[in-house]
Amino acid sequence: MNHMSSEAMNSFIPQTKNGQAEWNLDSECRKVVTPIADEFGMSAEQFLELYSHHRLPAQLVRGMGLDEARAPAGFSVTPCEESSIQKRIRRAARFAGLSVKDFVWRALASSVNCCEDDMILSPKTGRPFAHDVELESFIMKRELVDRLRNIPGNVANRQKLNIRRLRRWSNSSTISAASVVIVLFIFIYFVHLSSLSPETARLSFEKV
Repeated sequence: MNHMSSEAMNSFIPQTKNGQAEWNLDSECRKVVTPIADEFGMSAEQFLELYSHHRLPAQLVRGMGLDEARAPAGFSVTPCEESSIQKRIRRAARFAGLSVKDFVWRALASSVNCCEDDMILSPKTGRPFAHDVELESFIMKRELVDRLRNIPGNVANRQKLNIRRLRRWSNSSTISAASVVIVLFIFIYFVHLSSLSPETARLSFEKV
């Protein structure tokens, strides 16, 4: 008698545009997926099918992230009174070959884009309520049927996936030093905001 392995019994393989994604739909996976699928009013299998096709309803439009290379009109940076933090930010910006304004914008825009890439929005409230890293840990493998027909495109896709995985690892395990500096900078700025006159803030910023 042939006995199917538990892995084969739990395997769920939705067909995608470029091939297929194989999910390990075991009890641990269902424990994570089912509450998320319930929010969408569907089964775990239906949810993973739509998720694999990037067709979940009420989600952010893919590829519409903030332009990290260009700060929007009206964006400005007002330094706080803590000179040591100002010095560290200026030093980091100079090392990156950027102005303080562009350095801060890139750090903020990159963080926003990274979060938006990984968030799953509730179709009921529009608010993020789940992280797709929780889901993709249950993907056993992906197969692309056109990898030989589109080698350059697949190389580019792999590079994008590697960058995204690196960002996820950074989010889940540690915050980058630059992000820590920016968070501290913004926090101290608001703490001292009430003590700064407009003229003092303007003159301080011009020195940056």
